This record gives sequence, C-alpha cells and structure tokens, in this order.
Amino acid sequence: YIMCLSQQQHTHDALSTATAALDSEVSGLVIALERAHEDIQDSCYPDELFDIWAGRETKALGVAVHSTDATIGLPKEVRSAAVKVMGQLLGLMQMPADTLGHAVILLDTHTRKARPPSGTSLHSLPGTCVVICRLLFKANCKFAQIHEDVLKSAQDWFTNWMLHAGYLAASAKGCGLSVQECRVFQVLQFDFNVPSPVAWLAAFCERIDIATQGVLKESLDWIREQGTNLTNVALLESTFEELRPRDFATGMLCHGLVAAHLLPLDMIRPSGRQPGERWTCVFSKGSDCPDIECKLPAEAQECVLEYLKLATDATTDVLQQGSEHFLVSMRRRPAIQVDVPVQ
Repeated sequence: YIMCLSQQQHTHDALSTATAALDSEVSGLVIALERAHEDIQDSCYPDELFDIWAGRETKALGVAVHSTDATIGLPKEVRSAAVKVMGQLLGLMQMPADTLGHAVILLDTHTRKARPPSGTSLHSLPGTCVVICRLLFKANCKFAQIHEDVLKSAQDWFTNWMLHAGYLAASAKGCGLSVQECRVFQVLQFDFNVPSPVAWLAAFCERIDIATQGVLKESLDWIREQGTNLTNVALLESTFEELRPRDFATGMLCHGLVAAHLLPLDMIRPSGRQPGERWTCVFSKGSDCPDIECKLPAEAQECVLEYLKLATDATTDVLQQGSEHFLVSMRRRPAIQVDVPVQ
C-alpha cells in the first residue's frame, strides 16, 4: 500500500507557486524557522502535547514490551475479523473514518492488559469490540442516540462467526454490554487517549501547514486523507505495538511528501541501508507507480526538510528511521491506486 499517485499529482502552476514561496524564505531560513516554531507553540499542537502523547504511547507499548507471555494476543484471523466488524459498526454509527484506528488501538491495548491468562477472552471478544465502538460514539457524539439493536446485532453476528469458525464452543456465553463496558473501563484503566497513527499524522500536517503558512495545504490534506485509509488497512494485519503509531505516522508523512514531488526519495533514505536504485524500486513497487522525482529545486527541498523536522519534532535520523519503518510495514502488501486531486 505504498502511496502510488497518478501522473496528474500537481499542475505546473501549483508547483511553481510552491517553489517561489519556498525560495523566498531560503535566505532567512533560520529566522523563518524561529517564527514558525513560535506560531506552532501557539497552536493546538505545541511541543508539550507531543510529550504527553509520547508518554501515553510508551506506556501502552510497554504492556507488550514487558510481557513475558508470548501467547498473549488474538489469533490473526480473529483479530482481522474483529477489526472489520468494528469498521462496519463505526460506519453504521456514521463515525469519522479515522475513528477505526483509535478503536483498534484500544482493542489491542485491552488484549494485552486483560491477560485471562492469554489476553482478551475469546468468548467476551464480540462484546468488547461493540463496547469500544459504543464508548467512542459516546465520546464523540454526546447528544446523538445509540441504536442498541444495531450493537446487539453486531455482537450476535460476530459471536456466530466465531462459533462457525471453531473459535467458540456452543456453550460459551458472553455477558451483557453494560457489564462488559465496566470491565473494559477497568482493563484500560479509564485511559482512552492513546494517540493513533492518524492522530499523529493530523498533528504533523497541521504543524507543517502552520510553518509553511498554507503553501502546501492541498498536498497535506491529500496526505491526511490517504493516511487514514492506509492506517485502517495496515491495522488489519499489524497490531498497535507492531505499527508503533508515531513512527508509522512519521514515515507516512515523509513518503507522502515524496509522492507529492516535494521531497527527493534519497533525502528520507536511512544512510547505508539500501542503495538508491534498490530503495527506489522498493518504494515504487507496483505496476502503475508514477515518476516520483522531486519537482522542487535543491534549496526549496532543504526548506521542506527543515519544516518537516520542525513539524514532527524529529531529527533527520528519526525521519529516516520512521520512513524505513513505514516502508517495511507496507512493502509486502500489493500497491493500490488512489485518485489524486489536482492542485
């Protein structure tokens, strides 16, 4: 699911405008970066928020890292089905597409923390999935009504699927949703604010948009939209701890800027990892990938890189590591075609 774009990615006029705007700041880049940093600190995504998010992510990931029981976790087929059920249910609830990523992270965190003794009990899994969706709906749609029959139908369907697939015994019974909701709260310790890859990506894009004063807005909006789709697909097979949300989002933004012709691919390639030609081949895997040559002059490329580092609060090495992590996470999957708006 590498970000393969159609050849109509950007018009000549749009790239010319971006080039001119970025070139104008090259001579005073240090001053511009200082100004941009001040603007970012006054926004909804200051550095302090990243520190909080990073702490939450590290805490959640630590549950898996420090676990000595290799059996904790869901069977791959069951987890994939659970993600699909939650996606369908959130769609029926008319929740935003990026809510699924949050729901899956909560499911993975619950699976690791529950330990009954081998992660989330299978007989309670359908109820857990439905409860997580209901809790997210309550948090985001405080004045909307939940149709309990829809929730019950989703729980029953998933339970029947698990029965027919041989993962549940016919005598297995789950508890009511109200009881299940209390148990989920207890397991998650009332912490529902673990940032998803989409949340990290949205924050990065907002910060780089502020830093560049809207010059790259259309490209960033496109990267966010495609990033949501890529994350939802990746979470079908990769758990929260495997995906590492911040690293995945960092790499996703790097590759999005490459796909938008705003950064050269070699600028985000980890030093000494792969020769340029092989790296390009892996990135461009798929039959219909377009030319990914950067359309900006060298000076403007450096500007984009500096704004990227500022927006992600990362060094060049961290950007390159995130880029590699994203690529490794996605390269074994078939490429997809997406429609790209013309700037």
